[in-house]
Amino acid sequence: MTRATAQPERPLPPAGLRVRLAPGTVVRDGGRIVLGGAPSRLLRLTDRGAELVLSWQPGGEIGPGRALARRLLDAGALLPEPDPADARDLAVVVPTHGRAAQLARCLDSITATAPGADVVVVDDGSPDPAAIESVARARGARVVRHASSRGPSEARNTGFRATDRELVAFVDSDVVVLPATLPRLAGHFADPALGAAAPRILALEDTGTLASYERDHSSLDMGRLPGRVRPGAPVPYVPSATLVIRRAAFGRGFDRELTIGEDVDLVWRIAEAGWGVQYDPSVAVRHEHRTDPRELLERRFVYATSIGLLAARHPSALPAVHVDEATAVVALLLSRRPALAALVAGRVVWRTRALLAGRTADPTRFALRLTAQAVWRAARALAHAARRPWWPVLAVTRPRLLAAAWAVGIAERRPARPAHAALCIADDLVSGAGTWWSCARYRTARPLLPLRRAPR
Repeated sequence: MTRATAQPERPLPPAGLRVRLAPGTVVRDGGRIVLGGAPSRLLRLTDRGAELVLSWQPGGEIGPGRALARRLLDAGALLPEPDPADARDLAVVVPTHGRAAQLARCLDSITATAPGADVVVVDDGSPDPAAIESVARARGARVVRHASSRGPSEARNTGFRATDRELVAFVDSDVVVLPATLPRLAGHFADPALGAAAPRILALEDTGTLASYERDHSSLDMGRLPGRVRPGAPVPYVPSATLVIRRAAFGRGFDRELTIGEDVDLVWRIAEAGWGVQYDPSVAVRHEHRTDPRELLERRFVYATSIGLLAARHPSALPAVHVDEATAVVALLLSRRPALAALVAGRVVWRTRALLAGRTADPTRFALRLTAQAVWRAARALAHAARRPWWPVLAVTRPRLLAAAWAVGIAERRPARPAHAALCIADDLVSGAGTWWSCARYRTARPLLPLRRAPR
């Protein structure tokens, strides 16, 4: 298994980097109590630390609080707001197999938004290499050619080896890069602990039922909230449709043995090596999504078939659900044992209150709030597991519970059209089937089983 180059220590961010508190981070008692990050953690700060947090709340430079900022940035409770970097410090690798028209559109967007970048097109055995050469040369891009197709992983690795710049952006040829995206992503690397950064992936077109469904529910779109990327976090991975990576964090690169999920594997290896990975949806690219029903569902199935192999390489990254005491509360309520559920919830409240006593005003109310939020998150996570990896079992044993899980899923996703609700269910069915197929092929049950999360 390939690994990213490990980072020897956690370097501090520069004092001049602008930051702001992440959405959802709770600040109490004049900044002395901070709750946030993923997984959520509670910090008690000194008076000086509280002053710094309050100055960062609306957005401001890190200043003298570099050590505290490092801790909050790594936790995901603090977000960087970097200045755009000079695109001349950036190399852009565009792998392609055919698709000359899409390549031309992609390169036009890159040269318009990142002038001066070193652009390398990797022709991965295209049937008409002259067309690829003509499109690339006309836009000032260099071309590296494979005589026969070696797959997207090896194409990206070839492009990486053809460059010598510190930052390398991988951009798929069916992508249109929006203004300011690449300079903004490159700006994130002012933090020396950052290994990779990714934008939001939006739909290129959104007319028609399937196109509008992909606009709202694409598996490439990681949502509107920024955050650190790691397994188990609200943003657990980012796709390589557009991904900027620091050369020192790239290691041996994309695993050429993987034909699907190679981007998730690389991002997780970068995070495991100690580098930060940042998702920044304030900038975006547009991707040419599939709008044929059969192609869309086939692609969802193919994506899910990577789960078994990824679980074999990252054993704790892909459980069906993380379980803790909040999960037990939900499970007991579903089993019609409200007294036991209340007992477990009361224990969580009591323990949380004991931790907060003397540190914040009204610790009982705060503990109740935190426990309620944890139970709600656990209910949503269980509903997701029920309608994805567990649906083949629940369809036979607990069909009403499965129907309730789909109701929760549809309410969360808020489909814009009635047809979208049906597509949401079809999406779950196909993804769940792909997960089971993958587990059988790679002889692992990890993605079908819960994983206990130690109480924090």
